Amino acid sequence: MRSTTLFLLLALLAAAQSRGGKSVTSKSVTVEQLSREVGSFGKQSDAKAAERLYDLQLTERLSANKLASFEAALPGPDSRRALVALADQSEFLDPPPAEIPNQPAPNVAQQRESIARSIDYVQATLHRMPNLFANRDTIRFEDFPPGLRDESTDTMVPYQPLHPVSRSMETVLYQDGQELVQKQAAQPGGSNPTPTGMMTFGEFGPIFPVVYGDLPKGNLRWSHWEQSKTGLESVFRFDVPKAASHYQVEFCCIRGGMLFQEFSAYHGVLIIDPANGTILRMTLIADLEKGAQIAEAELMVEYGPVELGGKKYFCPVRSISVSRAPGEIVRIAPDRARILSMDQATSANEAGEGAPLQTMLNETTFDNYHLFRADVQ
Repeated sequence: MRSTTLFLLLALLAAAQSRGGKSVTSKSVTVEQLSREVGSFGKQSDAKAAERLYDLQLTERLSANKLASFEAALPGPDSRRALVALADQSEFLDPPPAEIPNQPAPNVAQQRESIARSIDYVQATLHRMPNLFANRDTIRFEDFPPGLRDESTDTMVPYQPLHPVSRSMETVLYQDGQELVQKQAAQPGGSNPTPTGMMTFGEFGPIFPVVYGDLPKGNLRWSHWEQSKTGLESVFRFDVPKAASHYQVEFCCIRGGMLFQEFSAYHGVLIIDPANGTILRMTLIADLEKGAQIAEAELMVEYGPVELGGKKYFCPVRSISVSRAPGEIVRIAPDRARILSMDQATSANEAGEGAPLQTMLNETTFDNYHLFRADVQ
């Protein structure tokens, strides 16, 4: 990959608008409005507070500090779970305008320098990252949208907002630039089920060359500054057309358990430390074609410092993936309407405009990092 190629992508265009798709039944709120909403709960029951939160959709990203503050004000576990689901879905949005530093944008030369440093970081990361292993803890959430039918009983499934359905613990081994996932023992009261929803890969580094290799034929542009505990962070937006994409969306499952795999156009955000090019956060949002068998696929990976062997490396600490796919397919035949399950349909486009989309959200944390040595079994 040549850094000079990426320099050509820095022509300044109008900033892209924030993505913010929402349910037609949800009330859109800012972080400030959410704060007032939480403050108005008073002595409401935990269940009632959760119900009110599930009816909301954030238009701005909720920071970790404010999430903790709001959680402390909630009456119980149900409402806190609803708040976390709300916050997770906001991870693909910009922070509130009041939280964006009022600093002038860097000039073109400074932007090029930041990107050049990030290119050096990507190339160095794959060569210098040690062999390691870490725990990957994933909690899976699903909702049951209105209109979903249980084919086994031929009855309508009652609506349920996003709720946890399973948890899995895995060990991720990163060795010689490759990732290997090993499932751990089942959790009490459950098992490590077959993953559902969007399947992710490459968080430890292999995803970087995919994106940076696609960008010369895409579009990369400055967006804004963000403030962290350690200083200002540079935010760049990008988009890649399908013809140049090497990003493969994987989703489980469709058509009787088949794995959906498709190279897709995509767009997203890179948050970079301008001083050294370290990638601190990345979002990838697939631009799926009309008629695709899934409607949405979004991934966010957050990186943080991890000490290994007396040295500091930036490794994944958290990721959020959100996918939406038809939970019920309605085919309009010449003589009648037929209800089909997803595994009977050939494409989501058969569902028409009114088909209910089921949301699947995976919340993953990475921890317990250790160096992997040849004598470790």
